[in-house]
Amino acid sequence: MAEYVLKWVPKHTHTWRKFVQPSELALLLHRKDMTVQEVTGMRFHPLTGNWYLCSELHVNYLLWATKKGDVVEPETRAGDVPVV
Repeated sequence: MAEYVLKWVPKHTHTWRKFVQPSELALLLHRKDMTVQEVTGMRFHPLTGNWYLCSELHVNYLLWATKKGDVVEPETRAGDVPVV
């Protein structure tokens, strides 16, 4: 979408074979003694120009990890939340 519809970046900027899936990133972090605390998707709404958090991890996602042994409780969230 960023390439062909919105034209934010040049065509062929994204190479899907180089896309890092959340599970692959989690494995790399685990190997560095880090623990994934949360993974959430991000979705852009072109009509409003806003980004929203969502459960879809297909393309855009955020991953939060901590060093092993650190105890942090993430805030709970219900439904889609605008990203500020």
